[in-house]
Amino acid sequence: MELRHLRYFVAVGEEQHYGRAARRLRVAQPALSRQIQDLEEELGFTLFERLPRGVRLSAAGKLFLEDARRILQEVNEAADRAAPVARGLSGTLRVGFTENASWRGVVPDSFRRFREQQPDAELQLQPAASLEQFEAVRSGRLDAGFVNFMPKSDPELDQLRVAIQHIELAVPRRHPLSKLKKLRLRDLTDVPFVWFPRWASPAFYDRLMHACYRFEVSPHRTGGTERGNNPKSRGDRFGRRVGPWNRTLAVSRNRCHLTRDRFEHVSGAGSRVAKG
Repeated sequence: MELRHLRYFVAVGEEQHYGRAARRLRVAQPALSRQIQDLEEELGFTLFERLPRGVRLSAAGKLFLEDARRILQEVNEAADRAAPVARGLSGTLRVGFTENASWRGVVPDSFRRFREQQPDAELQLQPAASLEQFEAVRSGRLDAGFVNFMPKSDPELDQLRVAIQHIELAVPRRHPLSKLKKLRLRDLTDVPFVWFPRWASPAFYDRLMHACYRFEVSPHRTGGTERGNNPKSRGDRFGRRVGPWNRTLAVSRNRCHLTRDRFEHVSGAGSRVAKG
């Protein structure tokens, strides 16, 4: 039994006439008659009493008509509820993000636009390191995430580059480095650093260290920051740009087509998709 059998039956039951029901459904009358016969054979009882002009519902047919109407109505309502979710207009989207990606730019702007454009959708945000987000997306605990670095080859994940973040050096206002008009990496030799721990973002950490060693600079690290303790946001700081080394990527599993499309839409022109 298919939904069309129920629709055909309801039309004939309400019209009490095959010809009028066929015109209403825009199908040929012989085809409609065969569909009703097939339905009766599958049910094992007659739905209509044939009359010289038209048909009349049998006692079983009257009861079946009530249920058929209810079933079709519930199917239509279910489709209406699911359609907004399928179009990304409703439902829940779980997104991770690294702390530095949320300071400004495309990531917070994406969250803001998403909530403006999809007011019926629930956006659940989870701050986490890049590696934690990879595992969360793979396991299904997150639908997507904004990360700093992407593994070179991961068949389970898609990636979309949404921004390039510039790395800045934060120093006190009266620090000698703040007086330099042009800051070079070699100027940082023997300068004490507050450095984030490698476990927080191994790829990002290694890339910064590689850049320092490339210019024969060995950072003098005096300590690290704990999770959620961001030195950039504390006290009297002076920011100096060092270089455009950090990329922000939106990642999702291949099956999360909705998520990737939604964020590709809100992140604006200039983004490019790189499928894993």
